[in-house]
Amino acid sequence: MSVGDTIATAANVATAAGVLAAGWQLRLTRRQMKLAFERTFVDRYEGIAARIPLSLLLGSVDAVTDSGATERALFDYFELCEEECYYRLTGRVSKESWCDWWEGISLNMRRPGIRSAWESLNEQMTITKGSNEVRREQFTLLRDGVAALDAGRKYDPSES
Repeated sequence: MSVGDTIATAANVATAAGVLAAGWQLRLTRRQMKLAFERTFVDRYEGIAARIPLSLLLGSVDAVTDSGATERALFDYFELCEEECYYRLTGRVSKESWCDWWEGISLNMRRPGIRSAWESLNEQMTITKGSNEVRREQFTLLRDGVAALDAGRKYDPSES
């Protein structure tokens, strides 16, 4: 093998190593971006949960109608849940994060006060047209999740 062949082989190996390193770096960057994206939802949840009375989070029904601020916090929570479902559906949220999030959502939806607020919201969002009841299109993914929860099934929007 000539010196030129050795240099060409070394250059090819260096190029391949560079491509692998760049691919690894790209993968790492994407993972970090996904984790940062998912973290924004956790931060939003913490902000919303701070506005929900502790008695509600502990299972009381009484605090639901105490104030418009509580109703607004619960509406914001349901919107956050719907967004989480949507981003899981579109693949922006990892399966690991979704499992954690769904565990929290299903735990909250089993709390009497939060469930009562959810059912009240659904009633408010039902419109009667003639003899037909029509639901607004908002919260369709979360409704599917709650139906799965009620039926004792797991729920992952990306598998629906």
